[in-house]
Amino acid sequence: MKAHGSYLPQGTRVRYDGKGEPEYGIVIHCWINDEIQAYDCYIAFFGEQFPEGAPKYSPYILLTSLLTTGAQGGYYALFTWLPTYLKAERKLSVVGSGGYIAVVIIGSFIGLLVGAHLADRIGRRANSCSLRSAHSSLLLSTRSCLSLGFFAAGIFAGMGAFLTENFPTKIRALGQGFAYNFGRGVAALNPTFVGLLSATLPLGQSIGVFAAGACGLLIIAALLLAETKGRELTPE
Repeated sequence: MKAHGSYLPQGTRVRYDGKGEPEYGIVIHCWINDEIQAYDCYIAFFGEQFPEGAPKYSPYILLTSLLTTGAQGGYYALFTWLPTYLKAERKLSVVGSGGYIAVVIIGSFIGLLVGAHLADRIGRRANSCSLRSAHSSLLLSTRSCLSLGFFAAGIFAGMGAFLTENFPTKIRALGQGFAYNFGRGVAALNPTFVGLLSATLPLGQSIGVFAAGACGLLIIAALLLAETKGRELTPE
């Protein structure tokens, strides 16, 4: 089949002359569209001109992805298996475990409110590290359900601001979306790994292994990232 039009290699700079001012962009991907029998392309447009030079702040896509993996990995490892843990190892009834989880939810709501204020007061990195460390130290204590929810959810209160301030405006939505959803995709594997490890270790210890690993990952990534508290966001 012969396709109409031209194939544009990835990275090709293009200009689109529309009804208004011309827009400039870069080809992301080009393929043959069978429906129209022609080449079709995804193009990232930058506006009326190409950005010049390097961004003022480097977009740490790898480190922010590791940060979100650690934040969500510990959360998924614990809360996916929490009802089973309470029933199987703590011998709580359905009513008892339901009440426990209800208190955890209340603690999570309070944690989101307090975590947001802490992120602005002590900084994004300190907020993430301190709350994750406290969350790990309280892991699976049946007498600290309010605190468990508080510290687990409080981490996410400053996550949006931290990711926003690590990317320049031109790629902010793309960078944030990739970093957060990459972390969510990898973290979603943790409950499976917990289940597999529980065939060898008790369920509580299996949860602790992966939650502690996620905690370490988050702290390392946070310490390697620059503190962004007070960083001014510019149009560039």
